[in-house]
Amino acid sequence: MKNLLYACIIFTQVIFSQQDSVKTYELNEITVRSGKYNSLIKHLNPSLQSIEIKEVNLSVNKNLIATLKNNTAGVFVTEYGNNGFGIGQLSAGKMSVRGFNGQQQFIVFIDGHPEYAGIFGHPVSDLYNTDAASDLIIIKGPSSLIYGSGAMAGVIDIRTLNKHSKGVSLGSDISYGSFNTYNISLKSGYSAESFAAAINLFNYHSDNHRPSSNYDSKGLGVTLSYKISNEWSANIKSNIRYAKILNPGAINNPYLNDSVWTEFTRSNISLTFDGRHKTTEGTYSFYLNSGVHDFFDGFHSTDYVAGFNARQTFELSESFLFTAGNDTRIYGGNARNNRRLIDTTLYETGFYFVTETDIYQRLKFIAGARLNYHEVYGSEFVPQLSLNYTLTENAGFYISAAKGFRNPTLAEFFIFGANIDLLPEKLWNYEAGFNLRLLNERTGLSGAIYISEGKDFIAVTGQFPNIKNQNVGSVQNKGFEINLKLAPVTNLALNAGFNYTDMKTKIPGAPGLHALFNASYSVNKIEFGLNLVSAAKLYLLDRNNQLTEEKFLLLNASAGYDIARNAKLYIRVNNLLDTDYQTVYGYPMPGINFLAGIKTEF
Repeated sequence: MKNLLYACIIFTQVIFSQQDSVKTYELNEITVRSGKYNSLIKHLNPSLQSIEIKEVNLSVNKNLIATLKNNTAGVFVTEYGNNGFGIGQLSAGKMSVRGFNGQQQFIVFIDGHPEYAGIFGHPVSDLYNTDAASDLIIIKGPSSLIYGSGAMAGVIDIRTLNKHSKGVSLGSDISYGSFNTYNISLKSGYSAESFAAAINLFNYHSDNHRPSSNYDSKGLGVTLSYKISNEWSANIKSNIRYAKILNPGAINNPYLNDSVWTEFTRSNISLTFDGRHKTTEGTYSFYLNSGVHDFFDGFHSTDYVAGFNARQTFELSESFLFTAGNDTRIYGGNARNNRRLIDTTLYETGFYFVTETDIYQRLKFIAGARLNYHEVYGSEFVPQLSLNYTLTENAGFYISAAKGFRNPTLAEFFIFGANIDLLPEKLWNYEAGFNLRLLNERTGLSGAIYISEGKDFIAVTGQFPNIKNQNVGSVQNKGFEINLKLAPVTNLALNAGFNYTDMKTKIPGAPGLHALFNASYSVNKIEFGLNLVSAAKLYLLDRNNQLTEEKFLLLNASAGYDIARNAKLYIRVNNLLDTDYQTVYGYPMPGINFLAGIKTEF
């Protein structure tokens, strides 16, 4: 607490000039990252959603993944408290997209590079926080054509903070809330004619709402950018994060005296070259991410994922784009408990191309294919296509078909239920949808229907200790989504989303119904936010491995006040209705709770 109070004193002893402001909300077509390639990716994946971090930063939780369930219909995450997911079999933080929630079936990228545990192949949900990110894109459905293995159910691609405006900038976000939760985030940047640098650091702590459920996390991120010429630029990005999470256990069988915990330190570094010319643009990058994981029972592992990405997009004519690329990954690690369990490295590489062409005045055809080679099982062919029809300037329709796949992990190949003959899991998704903009682009309406069919899903067969991983599972999900955005007046923005997924096989932790509503209102120096989230047909696995059904309705609210041109006070309140609910069986979520703080930028 001394550190918190000290930081508060430093960053509030600045006098800012007062300035009134009124925000104007516009609902133009979803904005994606600029460039020919990013435009092509949007057309190839029409359900792609682009989000600025400020749009989701209304929760008491600083974790980026946890906030998405409040802002993106069809995307959900399991939790057992406000802060901290943990890692391993007893963890929460399992993401689901349209009914798929296998930990390895959804992949997270940071700055265009895969970020996952090299041995177990799953994202580490505690890594991703709102303070270190500027924006993200979400793709619902298979995207293995571009993103490779693991992008079977969907992708989150997070872009970390960059320094854009010239000169020196400083910023802070310091808050305190329920359950002795405090968050300190500091950032600084410098930009000149051809050079820019940015640094951010954070320290988070929470006792959480149950005994023996403490959460601690801290991290540091650095970005260095250099403009080589008018056409080429380079940047180096590096992050290191540490977290320790206590698991309190089920409410009727708690783990006492801080006895069950997980701890990790993960880091990444990347070097990227970007080139843009009049008719072509490309990106070439090298990356490495690695981690050290420790568990209360003596399990210890180190892992890494290293790779190279290259892609080049050519504008061959006004109506024809062509992209070709390659990504190569080397991943591995070692793990031990009472004995060494694994010390292995594998590699894979994939070559792909994507074309976009206007085949009629209003009809756009986007298609591509990938050939992936893996050291163990050989090759996998991955096609994807989309047909987009522009009815009017403000109305469009699309149909798409995409294949996704997931390689067996090192753990599935070599450790628990080891089987070197496993094949990759495969999923096909077929989708049709529309996008409308109405009332002078102040209203946006989009919808989609989809059916997903998978095979060769990996499951554990047999009885312990005689267990074996086998390609035995098949799955079929079908459903629809509706999203509405509305800006009826200049300082009011509304959006709502609804997802329904009919799962042939009920999947724990993935809701069949997911609905949300968000409202934000701003006038002069004051802004208010309201968030309503509902989930139903949410099946949880109880102590007897039986499915139980859960449903809930949450109401969250936020308010902010600009005390100066560069300083804002805010308060965020979660679960205003004091709803009794859980997303992991036996782990009740907290009732009404709050977080209040001050944010500065100068």
